[in-house]
Amino acid sequence: AGLFGDPKWAAVERLLIDHEIVKKEQRPTGGRPKTFLRRRVLPEQMMSGRNGGAEDLPRVRSFWRALEAETAAGGGRSDRL
Repeated sequence: AGLFGDPKWAAVERLLIDHEIVKKEQRPTGGRPKTFLRRRVLPEQMMSGRNGGAEDLPRVRSFWRALEAETAAGGGRSDRL
């Protein structure tokens, strides 16, 4: 099913948007407008935040803490998301 078909995706997407890691945008695509996620943080910054880094980006640290809390509350493990 892939990432976007995974039942956990909705929760991850919400956290990404809430913590301003990505932004939802509507764009025309030859028919009906589609929703896209625009990245607001570089992949390197996201991964440094995973390991407790990203000192200059509190929203990245906050995202990872929230994701860990969400997965702990659901009984899952963040490394499986």
